[in-house]
Amino acid sequence: LESRHTGPRDFVFGLLAEIALADGRPGDAAQWIELNVLPHHRKPYLWRLLGDCAAAAGDPRRALKLYKSALLKD
Repeated sequence: LESRHTGPRDFVFGLLAEIALADGRPGDAAQWIELNVLPHHRKPYLWRLLGDCAAAAGDPRRALKLYKSALLKD
C-alpha cells in the first residue's frame, strides 16, 4: 500500500477484502473497500464483493442491493 504507484489501487483493497472474507470476517472485508474506495470510483467487481460481504454477514436485502449496483455499473 505504501509503495510508489501512480494508478488506482482499488484492486489492492479488493484483494485485502477477499482475504478478510475468506477468513470469515465480512465486516472487515467490507471496510477495506468502503473506507478506501469512493463509491463513484468502485468498479463492478468491488460492488459484487460488497454484496458477498453483506450476504456472509446475514443481510440478504443489502446484498441484493449491492449486487444490483454491480450489474448497473457493468
